[in-house]
Amino acid sequence: MFQLSKQNQLAAFLISDPLEKEAPSSGRYAMSDGEAVAWVNSENSKTRQLYASTYEDQLKSLKHELQLCRLSLKMLSTVDNVSQI
Repeated sequence: MFQLSKQNQLAAFLISDPLEKEAPSSGRYAMSDGEAVAWVNSENSKTRQLYASTYEDQLKSLKHELQLCRLSLKMLSTVDNVSQI
């Protein structure tokens, strides 16, 4: 990627759902990666805080890696109006 970015203008797009950033305020929810299922109890404030900080940590890491490759990151959400992007 770094070599490509030397002579080309590249951008990375992160498409995320609001539920990836912040767990719902209350309840017990099943989440799956397509293979395994995990249950999240979002009634616990510490769980919600850990959930949100994990997302932020992963985003920070991704931005850092892309910055090393001279790539910009464009953030899109599944709730964005595609015609206005």
